[in-house]
Amino acid sequence: MHRFFDPALAPLHARVLDFLTTDFNHASLLVTLQLNRHFRQLSIDRIVRIFSQKPVKSDPPSVSKPYTPEVGGGFIRIRQCDHPDPDFGPSLPINDPRELFRIKPRMEVSPSLNLFMTSFDPKTHICTFEGAFDYDCLEYALFVEPSTGREWGCPDGVPCVFQAASNYWFRPALDGKHSQAGLQVAASTDLYPARTPAIWPKAPQERGGKLEQPGFRCWNGWTADIITHRLDEPGKVGPIERYSDWPKCLLIFEKLYVPLIDLLVPPMTAADDLPVDFGEELDEAELDAYIDEDYDNLSWIRPSEERRLAREFVAVGGIV
Repeated sequence: MHRFFDPALAPLHARVLDFLTTDFNHASLLVTLQLNRHFRQLSIDRIVRIFSQKPVKSDPPSVSKPYTPEVGGGFIRIRQCDHPDPDFGPSLPINDPRELFRIKPRMEVSPSLNLFMTSFDPKTHICTFEGAFDYDCLEYALFVEPSTGREWGCPDGVPCVFQAASNYWFRPALDGKHSQAGLQVAASTDLYPARTPAIWPKAPQERGGKLEQPGFRCWNGWTADIITHRLDEPGKVGPIERYSDWPKCLLIFEKLYVPLIDLLVPPMTAADDLPVDFGEELDEAELDAYIDEDYDNLSWIRPSEERRLAREFVAVGGIV
């Protein structure tokens, strides 16, 4: 073994990795992953250590989110997509995965769920993620056929779909370029993550039902052990007449399985997005509403404010 790779020089090797990952660009570890076996293992150990940091108590305390990610730690965030129609969803800026990590997100957006690495398989390089609690889940309204109470799927209804992303796909956009929510893609501007939802869970068709789905295959290639549980009254019959009567459903992630490399770069990019087909049903004003960046008063911010948001990420020490 060359003297450079002597274990006694481990602090020097760590400094090499520190140099490569300056400016919150841990995607630079992709370089050392492709070097010799020694640096590959050092890089893997670094990634696993980053994503294995335990969540900490929220400050100030929050009932809805008692725990938050450790500053500088890696995690997976999941949130229900807004306006998720498969024809229109990929065209909307709100469904860009960077929006999952926006500082002080809009009040109207759906709540999110953070998952943390609990184990790593060195043979398969598969990482296992779980919530901070056994009962961590997301609640969402289930779009159902009024007369039967069964879930409405495409193309008849709006699907209940979810976006998922690693916070280490991104870094603060300090130059203000290629920025959204103050973030830019860490690895390359060519690797914009897909806006197409990553997860469309199957819901129980019966009222009050629970459906266990081990080995559930996500659209982005990840695998999960999930449970969906309808909260409406079991055995209830009769039509559902109002939107407010549509049942709530819980999406519970028991485990999420993610390849190690997918923690640094998205498995699906904008090139993989579903094609946007507006057909002939929308008039010009409706079409503009779907593709306009000011849709629904989202108030997309100017480049100078993008840089301000990026500096806020730096000030808190990472993307949380």
